[in-house]
Amino acid sequence: MPPIHAIDRLNELLCLIELRKTARHLANGNYARAIVEWAEEAVIAGNNSEPLLILASLGLDATPNEDEIRDYLGRFMAEAGLVYPGPNVSALVWLRTELTQLLKHKTVEHTEAHLAFFSINSMDYGPPFFTKICRHLNWLYYYLFDDYGGGYPSTVSTLIEAELLTIVQKEVTPYALVLSKDQWLSWLADEPLPNR
Repeated sequence: MPPIHAIDRLNELLCLIELRKTARHLANGNYARAIVEWAEEAVIAGNNSEPLLILASLGLDATPNEDEIRDYLGRFMAEAGLVYPGPNVSALVWLRTELTQLLKHKTVEHTEAHLAFFSINSMDYGPPFFTKICRHLNWLYYYLFDDYGGGYPSTVSTLIEAELLTIVQKEVTPYALVLSKDQWLSWLADEPLPNR
């Protein structure tokens, strides 16, 4: 059995793969290499599952074959009794990853580029908490970076870099903390949609 952190990493990757099925514009990465790297780490940690050994060996190819990766990953999941997470949990895990990355930015440029994603993509998807956070990030982008010109400069133009990063930390950290708890993820994924 892989160590707990390895299982967490695999669960995160499975969520991103699952999300690609319904919201490709969000999880648009190629996770083939990440799955192979995860398998290599699990084998080094002592897991001798045959599908996992084959999966890890696919990393020897310059460009791992995605169909083979999907096949051997599926075999490993069946052997280990794992299933793909649902789309709502997957959306929340993707958002948790995004918030974690956003909190790591050390420059205004990286922060602006990351928040801009939430201003140009439709995020009315998944459970209500997901939509709420994405709308808040959209608001945060416009609050900080939207420049009306003339006498209405953007907020960022009146701040030093450290102040802007502090505002982002203050706005994003509470959401990141909630999503860091697996029991909250399950509850939020099942949260009913509001009556319209």
